[in-house]
Parts: sequence; C-alpha cells; structure tokens
Amino acid sequence: MKNKRIVSISFLILYIITLIIAVIINHYNGMEAIEIFGKTMQGIAGIFIIFSFGIVEKMFKIEIAPSIRIILLIFTYCAIFLGTNLDFYRLIPSWDIILHFSSGILFTFTAFIIVKNLFLNDLPYKKNYILSLTMAVFISFSIAYLWELFEFTCDSLFHGNSQRFIPEVDGIFNGGDSSLNLNGDKDLIYDFFIKPEGYRYALMDTMIDMTVCFLGTMISTIGLTLAYKHVNEDSFQAIVKAKTVLEMNKKD
Repeated sequence: MKNKRIVSISFLILYIITLIIAVIINHYNGMEAIEIFGKTMQGIAGIFIIFSFGIVEKMFKIEIAPSIRIILLIFTYCAIFLGTNLDFYRLIPSWDIILHFSSGILFTFTAFIIVKNLFLNDLPYKKNYILSLTMAVFISFSIAYLWELFEFTCDSLFHGNSQRFIPEVDGIFNGGDSSLNLNGDKDLIYDFFIKPEGYRYALMDTMIDMTVCFLGTMISTIGLTLAYKHVNEDSFQAIVKAKTVLEMNKKD
C-alpha cells in the first residue's frame, strides 16, 4: 500500500508540474486561450487516471501492483502530457505511431491478465485462455476507438488538431487552430489538395493510428498464443499471477 501511495503521489506531482509548464509555454508561443483550455482539460483527465486505480480496486476487490501502475502512468504521461500538452506529436513525427503501437501491446496483455484472473478464473484452462485472449483483443481495439473519439471530441470543442486534419505543411499550416482558415493563397492550397497526399491527409493520421495499434495488438496476441502452446501451464499461471505484474487475489 505504501509503494502504491508513493507511485501515485510522484506521478501526481509530475503531471501537475508538466501541465503548468505546458500552459506557460503554450501561452508564450501565442496559442489561443480556448486551445490552451482544451489541452489543459485533457491533462486534468490524465490526472484522474491516477485515482482510477483505487476506484477499480474497490469496485472489483482486487489489488493492482505498483509495476503495472507505473507502466500505465508512464504511457499516460507520454500520450497526454508530453504528446498533447507539450506538443510532442508535432515536434516528433513518430511519437504518435510509437505510442499507438505500444498501446496495442500494453492494453492487450493487461486486459488478458485481468479478464483471465478476475472474470474467467473458474473456467477450464483452455476455455479460459481462449476467451480471455479474445476479450483482450476486443478491449484493445475498443480503447483505440475510444481514444480517436476522445481526440475528435477535443478537437471539435477546443479547435485543436490532435487528429492532424489540418495539414502541417509549410505555407499552409495555420498553427493547428481549426477555427482559422489555412495559410497561403488559393493556388497553393489547391496544389496541395489536388494530390493524393493532400486529399487523403485528414484520413491518414487516424487510420495509421488504428493500424499500428492493430499491429501491436496482433504481436501481443501471437506472443500469448505461443505462450499457451509452448509454456508449461503451471509456469504460465505463475507468470500471469506474479506479484510483480498484477496482484489478482480477491480481497475477502
């Protein structure tokens, strides 16, 4: 319990400091107030994730180990606070792809462990394994869909460009504010959008995100399938129930 509290407090401080720094930097760079507000609201949503672990533990009467908390909180920090608030998605083009790919791996494996040990533990091993893996894949895909919906909602409400539908191209990019017209004259804009890389620009970000998440999910699925076929049942059970990964013992 003490370790979990230390983890939660440490990330809470890190999240708040980063959020404050991001507000200052974005204001200094001339970002519109409504966009800063939108990014800040996403950061606040990220802070809530810290407290969601306790809610889940009480609801399902389980304990989530510090190691899995740290992994999920690091991912949240990279996705929301570095990616959105400090604009790493634009500064580092591959940032978005790396996170969506790793999310497929991370959420599939985590969902598999939770479903297998919490909801289907009473089933025979083979049926338990197949159903848990199937549910884990669906959960990973659902998270990818919900994240894109979250980005779309925030972009719509706060004039952002999380889904990269505003072309980040020299001469056209307007700073990422969807309440403004594109920069450049009509001929420049026409020359860009008449080409496939132009008229498919808005589609590519979302579909690439979904595709790399799918690939990450498939890698986890293949790994778990190979583990089922080649790892001794007792050994695998010990791995997925290991205290260093996830404590799934129900509290009395």
